[in-house]
Amino acid sequence: MARDLPATQTFSVATATVTLASHPERLEVSIDGEVDIANGASIRELLASHLDTAHDDVVVDLSGLDYIDSAGLNVLLDLRSRLATHRRRLHLLAPPGSAARRILILSGLADLFGEGRA
Repeated sequence: MARDLPATQTFSVATATVTLASHPERLEVSIDGEVDIANGASIRELLASHLDTAHDDVVVDLSGLDYIDSAGLNVLLDLRSRLATHRRRLHLLAPPGSAARRILILSGLADLFGEGRA
């Protein structure tokens, strides 16, 4: 029996590459490069436009980020808020030592996103 492969789309947004893989039970997002004031609003709009109700969870892999500033953190906070209003969950993948993990810890948001372990 053939396995259904996720529908994957890749978008270039200024200094970032955003890859979306749609599964029946979740949307997987991978962000590589930089998320900052230059592209934060565009990435927020891109993610919002792909949040259909068929997905229970959204998993965002931040391991490929080289840089994230407060605009990037606001993208994540907005995504979390949008999902929470529909009782859906956001899961972040930010490996120890990564730029994303460091900024989550420094900003005090690591525990909010479940990334409090150093």
